[in-house]
Amino acid sequence: MLRAARWLVLIAGLLIAPGLVGYAQAGFDTGTVCALAYHDANKNGVRDFGEEALPEVSYNLMIASNVLVANYVALHGEPYCFENLPAQQYTLNIASPLYVPRDSAVTFFLQPNQRLAYEFGALHRLPQQTPLPQDEAIVIPLTLSVRLAIATVAALIVMALSAAFGMIFYGLFLYRRPTLAAVSRARQTSSSRIASERLKRSTRTSPPSEATAPVPRSERYRDLDVLDDA
Repeated sequence: MLRAARWLVLIAGLLIAPGLVGYAQAGFDTGTVCALAYHDANKNGVRDFGEEALPEVSYNLMIASNVLVANYVALHGEPYCFENLPAQQYTLNIASPLYVPRDSAVTFFLQPNQRLAYEFGALHRLPQQTPLPQDEAIVIPLTLSVRLAIATVAALIVMALSAAFGMIFYGLFLYRRPTLAAVSRARQTSSSRIASERLKRSTRTSPPSEATAPVPRSERYRDLDVLDDA
């Protein structure tokens, strides 16, 4: 019975040992890369004493310079290490909308069981001082003279518009042109007056005088004919 147990332990050891060896070899075949961004105040490219780490920085690890394989955002300025990396060539860079890195990226070849550390100096991104051409605008200071000029121009425009509306309203609703009916009534009144005057003159009786001859009718009503023609 004891002999059988020994054989079982031996067989199990032979089966498990290759896996443990392979796992150990795999652990030794990988490497580690650490990154840290700092404020390079003196712009010398080396982290000196007192130059603090920068928060809100993204660490990007790539292969073939454009294939992203790992990423980490350091919110509080802490360093970060990419571990268990296969031995090959990598590119490491940092990115942040708040800072301008002095070195945009670094390319290296990671050896088995190797630990590398890179520090990236960066400067604070200055706010944009001059506006872009498409955003430029002319700003006129609102001094007292400018305000008075604007008020005067506005008052003149309002007066001109009011006068124009007044003329249009008068022409449409208040101004009365003589109508055909009024002209016809005036002519009828004039004709009636002329006829009445003719009747009065014809009914007047005056004794014929031997010295004077009767006035012809054409001469008698000449003034009325002229008025009628008018």
